Amino acid sequence: MTHSPRHHAFEAALAPVDVAEARPADIDAWRAFAAARPEATIFHDPAWGEVAERAYGHQPLRLIARRGTAVVGILPLTDVRGALFGRNLISTAFTVGGGVLAVDEATRDALCATAEAAANARGAGYVELRSDAAAAGWIAKDGVYAGYARPLASDPEAELGAVPRKRRAEVRKGLAAASEGRMSITHEASAADFHALYARSLRDLGTPTPPLRFVAELANALGDRAFFTIVSVDGVPAFSVMSFLHRGVVMPYYAGVTPLARAAKAADFGYFEIMNEARRRGMAAFDFGRSKVGSPHAYYKKSWGFEPTPITYRYFLARARQTPNVNPSNPKFRLLTNAWRRIPLPLANVIGPLVARELA
Repeated sequence: MTHSPRHHAFEAALAPVDVAEARPADIDAWRAFAAARPEATIFHDPAWGEVAERAYGHQPLRLIARRGTAVVGILPLTDVRGALFGRNLISTAFTVGGGVLAVDEATRDALCATAEAAANARGAGYVELRSDAAAAGWIAKDGVYAGYARPLASDPEAELGAVPRKRRAEVRKGLAAASEGRMSITHEASAADFHALYARSLRDLGTPTPPLRFVAELANALGDRAFFTIVSVDGVPAFSVMSFLHRGVVMPYYAGVTPLARAAKAADFGYFEIMNEARRRGMAAFDFGRSKVGSPHAYYKKSWGFEPTPITYRYFLARARQTPNVNPSNPKFRLLTNAWRRIPLPLANVIGPLVARELA
């Protein structure tokens, strides 16, 4: 029997919260619930868990909460296992967001309690929610990362005018090179072309490279919500970006920057043109993503006129005694970074995915 929306609302208000692991048959209801929540991000899409499982072998654990037949909350978790950091539940792995979506505190608390039980049952060190919504007692960790986002201007000229003077001068150099035919851009590049530059950039930074399979399958799963940009200088690919589109916002998420791109200001030109491309696609805002507070990446984003917004993550410690430090300030990362920069690129591309699977 089909019930009306009013019936579901009444049912949801009275029934107790029941949390279970989502089955394949629940995915449509999951997506419908996320689509109705204003705080939902692209990282709540089940595609992330599916791709992480196929590319890395990490098992997704999707918790779905109901009152009666009405979905009232979701929590996408990834069961990440590795030699460096052990076993942990992360929402959402390989992203900067995720966490609980719930209609009320009772549902939020029920989802968190189920996540706690899952961590204890699986022998996990901790549960990490990449958002600030959590039950009482979950540890807040802030002051590490900040987000950078702002509305797009009405047109390219206004956009250029919104960029602070020093960075605007760099963008103009790229625009001049493009007008002279020395720099070109495409927003229809392939995953393989993007990944070739991305892998080189990460190796130079001392960071293990995700496999091409992860990038390609993610793009396939997200469909028209993802696109690849490549900027070439004198015909040589120099700068590549994988961007996401979600609810009127463009987010350049993965980027590969070569020494040639830095010298030619290809990144400045590329980001500016991604803003213009996003506007053509109907987007209204530009999200530069997360950066570690005080890092060169944070400084670069501020040089574009983006002001930082503090980011808070929440943790439940099961076996772990303290919240994790999975960022470059961790001594484990410094040792890895110094060694990785010396690895030949072909070898880095082979063994990189084996290490990258742990950096969730």
